[in-house]
Amino acid sequence: MDLATYFKSPGAMTVAELATAAGIKHVAQINQWRNPAFGRRPGYEHAAAVERATKGACTCEELNSSLPWRRMPDREWPWHPEGKPLIDPLLAEAEQLAEEVSQ
Repeated sequence: MDLATYFKSPGAMTVAELATAAGIKHVAQINQWRNPAFGRRPGYEHAAAVERATKGACTCEELNSSLPWRRMPDREWPWHPEGKPLIDPLLAEAEQLAEEVSQ
């Protein structure tokens, strides 16, 4: 779920609570991510921190679909059946190369 939907859901943290739980210094950053008009999405570190803080209600893939996410089984990440999120830099490089070749 995206952040705008998350904050409207019953039992959701407040923006300030999420910022604290995810280790994000500025509440304004979260407000920019939750409002599509700003066109901003969290980077990989913040997306993973938000996913952890929301116990999987907001997944990394939903928070920033432009990143090459992969999952690795991890008992400390129980809310996602495939495990913790990882970035695959080789996949990103391969996708960029494929895009350049197709042009």
